[in-house]
Amino acid sequence: MDRRSVLHGVGFAVVLLVASGCGDGSGDSCTDQCEVLDEARCYGSVIEVCAEAEDGCNAWTAQTHCEDTGQFCDDSGEAPACVLECSDECSTEDETRCYGSVIESCTAGSDGCLDWTGGTDCGETGEFCDDAGTDAVCADECADECLPADATQCSGTVVQTCSVGSDGCTDWVDGTDCSDSGEECSESTGTAACLASCTDECDTEGATQCSTSDMVQNCLLESDGCTYWEDVYDCITTGYYCDDASGDAYCIRPCTDECDTLGATQCGGDLIQTCTEDTYDGCDYWVDGTDCSATGEVCSDGSGSASCMLPTVILLMGDDVSSTGWDEYRNALTAAGVTWDEWDLDTSGGFPTPTDLAAYDILIWFDEGTLGPGDADCQLVIDWLATGGKSFFATGVDFFWDLENGTPGAGEYDLYLLFATDYVGDYSGSGLGTIDGVSADPITDPFSTTGITLSGTSDSSGDHADPTTGLAVKAGIYGTGTGSGLGNAGFTYYDGSTYKTAWLGVNFHNGLSDTTQKNTLLDNILTFFGM
Repeated sequence: MDRRSVLHGVGFAVVLLVASGCGDGSGDSCTDQCEVLDEARCYGSVIEVCAEAEDGCNAWTAQTHCEDTGQFCDDSGEAPACVLECSDECSTEDETRCYGSVIESCTAGSDGCLDWTGGTDCGETGEFCDDAGTDAVCADECADECLPADATQCSGTVVQTCSVGSDGCTDWVDGTDCSDSGEECSESTGTAACLASCTDECDTEGATQCSTSDMVQNCLLESDGCTYWEDVYDCITTGYYCDDASGDAYCIRPCTDECDTLGATQCGGDLIQTCTEDTYDGCDYWVDGTDCSATGEVCSDGSGSASCMLPTVILLMGDDVSSTGWDEYRNALTAAGVTWDEWDLDTSGGFPTPTDLAAYDILIWFDEGTLGPGDADCQLVIDWLATGGKSFFATGVDFFWDLENGTPGAGEYDLYLLFATDYVGDYSGSGLGTIDGVSADPITDPFSTTGITLSGTSDSSGDHADPTTGLAVKAGIYGTGTGSGLGNAGFTYYDGSTYKTAWLGVNFHNGLSDTTQKNTLLDNILTFFGM
């Protein structure tokens, strides 16, 4: 708070100390009551002027008594004046401040307005008035309000100077009000001064942008106190162009998009790559992401988007089945998250060769009717299983009938033996409703209470096997409805140590009627096979 600001007083008796010499008039030294000659103030309803008294010291001298005309003294403007209505000269009642060596209080006068009222004069006790704390007090020593002396600052539009007062301490003293000349007070040069009014071109000093001519521009603070965009580098001179899409301006090379759709994915070897916009040049590039090989998988983008899948070790082979039927297997394999190759016996021109089969660990063979392949082809499958680590899933309404009726010692019958399941008969009955799973069985437990729902057509009236004999696990029993297969096995599986087999006595694609059940069954079979 400024200890030498102008004293305003309203609504109390005026006591004037007119200097005709100090003390008893014996020529003792005196003390200035005010600092600036001709400075004016309100003291109550009196306009006072700082004038030199007879003792040579400055003293406040009454000039105009506003109450004589029923008015109030108001110094809220450039100079004190008598007005019909008063205005508050301070904001908080009982607030205190220093005026020279006098402690003033913010007091409500008889006119209802707040004004500064003189109180204790610390100079009478040889002390100083100090308002550096919450309240103004008399102190043995004053405190500097600013350093160093002669420093300047802006207080709104007013230039203030750090000056040493009569108490020997520094304080901010108002000087030129720049608004009087239509200017602004600015400290941009390091010293407070009045500068012509200007407008910022940019908001943040040090920010960058691109001009319309590919020029990099910086936001700089100039001597007038305003910020302006300044050209710093012409990108065109190096064959580049300016880009500030990232928030900062850079010179970058012209580029070409590598991909068309942001967020699209593809495989780059076993890496999943994503179409991503480059932060700096604005072009779209394929960016490497997940490495599928880290988890022993491969990258596959055959579905239109890239994902990690287990390596293609499955051969899906079918005969006499429509494209709709093929889709049932494809959908179930997709749901299992695996990849596969296909061999259509109707269109491929023959059975897979030993070299063809050697590339796969799992064979899924389905047939709508009587098997076309004979002993030689079945022997290829036997030889393939004998190489070790192979698994075979067979499904169809007559699959077992064909193999079991083959010539003993020949390929078809010998392949039948590898299922370790005793065939009983075919056409188990279209009146059968379910193939019931076995509780706690790793493949069919989900169907131990609900059963695998059958379509109730000839496609679900397939082969059935003895539920008690044979080494295979009889994990699916025809459980509801009527037919010769009731109570017999409709699904079995066998772990032959060096190979694994699984058999379903109906058509997987249209003998089973529930898609979710199909997906679960095939996924569990693949898990049993080691995937």
